[in-house]
Amino acid sequence: VVMAFWMFGFAAIKLIPNFTQKASSISIVKEHKCTALTNAGFYSKENTPIGMFVVEGKQLNAYQPNALFNGFFSVDTTGSASIIIELPQGTPRIIVQSGPLFITNGSARKLVIRNDEPARRIIMAQTNDNTVVFLALYSEENMFAGPKLAEVPKHLKEVEKLLGVRFANALNLDGGSASAFIANGISITEFTPVGSFFCVRRDY
Repeated sequence: VVMAFWMFGFAAIKLIPNFTQKASSISIVKEHKCTALTNAGFYSKENTPIGMFVVEGKQLNAYQPNALFNGFFSVDTTGSASIIIELPQGTPRIIVQSGPLFITNGSARKLVIRNDEPARRIIMAQTNDNTVVFLALYSEENMFAGPKLAEVPKHLKEVEKLLGVRFANALNLDGGSASAFIANGISITEFTPVGSFFCVRRDY
C-alpha cells in the first residue's frame, strides 16, 4: 500500500459542494487556488450528500442515522474543529457526516464490514495537537485499488510511526473511483465525479 499525506491547521479548510456541478478536482484546485485538496464525504445516485452536510453555516442535508457513516467532521466559526461520533451541537461553519470512524479518542475501532472490498481510501485524521492529516492509501499497481476498510486501522498505525504523531480520531471519506488527493506535488485524480471537496488554502 502506498501512502500520501498532507498536514495542516483546522482553520485553513473550506468545504466545496460539487454534487450537481461535477467539476474536476484539477479545475477546483485552479479556481479556488487550493494548496491541497481531497474529496469529502459520500453522495447518492440522486446527487445529494449522504447524511448531514453543512457549508458556511447553511445545512444542505440533514443528519441520517447510519451504522457505517457514524462520524462527523465539523469546524465552528472560530476555526476550532473536531472529528467526533456525536452529532455536532450549535451552528458549525462546516459539518460532513461520513464513515466509518477508524479511531476515536486514540483507540482503533473494531470494524466488521460486510462485503468489504479493496479500494483506494481517503482518510481525514486529527492528531493529539489538533493538526489535520489528509491521507490517501492506494495500491502501487492500480491507483484506484487499495486496502479493505477493515485493514485501514493497521495502516494508520504505520502512518503514526512514519510521521511521529498519535491520531486522536480518524474518519473515512469517499474512496475508490470518486476520490481525489492533490498535495505536495502528488496528483491522484478521480475516475467518476466527486460529490464535494475539502480545499486547503493558506489564507482561509
